[in-house]
This record gives sequence, C-alpha cells and structure tokens, in this order.
Amino acid sequence: MARSKNDLPPTADHEQGAGSAVETYTPDQGRSLTDAVLAALDAYTDVDLSGSEFVLNDVINPDALNALIRHGAGANATVAFDVNDVRVTIREDEQVHVVVGER
Repeated sequence: MARSKNDLPPTADHEQGAGSAVETYTPDQGRSLTDAVLAALDAYTDVDLSGSEFVLNDVINPDALNALIRHGAGANATVAFDVNDVRVTIREDEQVHVVVGER
C-alpha cells in the first residue's frame, strides 16, 4: 500500500513501516537517486541488492530517471514502476521521496 503525498515524512532519510519503505533524496547527500531507489528496495525486501544479480537497469534507465526527477526543478513529477512484486513510486515536491511497497 503506497502512502499519499501527505503521509510522506518531510525530512526522514529512511523510514520503514505501514507496508512501505521510504527514502528521502536530495542531491547534496553524496549519493544518486538510483542509490536511494536501491536503498528503499533493500529496506523493503530485506535483501542486500549489492550482492545479488539484480540490476536496476533491467527495469528502468537510471539516466532517464535522473533526468525526469530533478530536485528543485519545480516539476512536481511522479514516476512509478514495478520491480518484481513491488511498486516503486518516486515523487518530487519540496523533496524527492522514493516509496517502495506492494503493488
């Protein structure tokens, strides 16, 4: 169950519960948006994706994802895609939130 925009934590770097995992991303964190997606997937599935054969590029193009979601661009964009049996939703408002939950 994905959370609504109003339910997203405004400043938390990571939260798990209520059937989803949430990562908040900003470019000044020293990691990419793709890394935030992988961290949220890792937290939700409790599987270390760095040691697996999982490749995010098989699901979505990371460069295209970064181009669509540019923090501070004021686009208020939302991108959603499925990875195996979960839904990844990325919302940009004042911050960029990566939400992973059931599809």
